[in-house]
Amino acid sequence: MNNETIIYRASVELARAGVITAQTIGGVLIPEPLHTFAEWKNYGFCVKKGQHAVAKIKIWRHSDRVRAVETDGETDGETDGGRFYLTNAYFFTRSQCDPIESHDGEAYDEKADLLRLLEAARAARKEA
Repeated sequence: MNNETIIYRASVELARAGVITAQTIGGVLIPEPLHTFAEWKNYGFCVKKGQHAVAKIKIWRHSDRVRAVETDGETDGETDGGRFYLTNAYFFTRSQCDPIESHDGEAYDEKADLLRLLEAARAARKEA
C-alpha cells in the first residue's frame, strides 16, 4: 500500500468521524485535503500558530542512510540501498493554514489536489 492510499483511507475515517469535511463526487467520498507541515509550506502556506495536527498517520519513508562497511581493515561509507520504513507524520487541513506572501515554490491547486484524492480513492477501491 502506498502513502496516497494510506492517507486517503485515514482521511475517509476522519471524515466519517466528523473531524474533517468531505464531499461526494460520482458516488466516491472525497475528504478535504490533508498535508504535512512541510508540504503546506511547499505549496505556499504556513500552519497557523497554535494549531495541532488533525491526524497522526504512519506513512512510508525512504532511507538514504550511509552505513559503515569494513573491507580489508578500512572503513568505507556505503548507502543503504532503498530501505523503507514506517514513520509517524502529522497532517493539517487547509483551514489551519495561512498563505505566505513571498512564496517561490509550487502553487497550490485545489482542483489538482481533489483529482489526486479521487485517484487515491480509485486505487484504494482496487486494492480492497
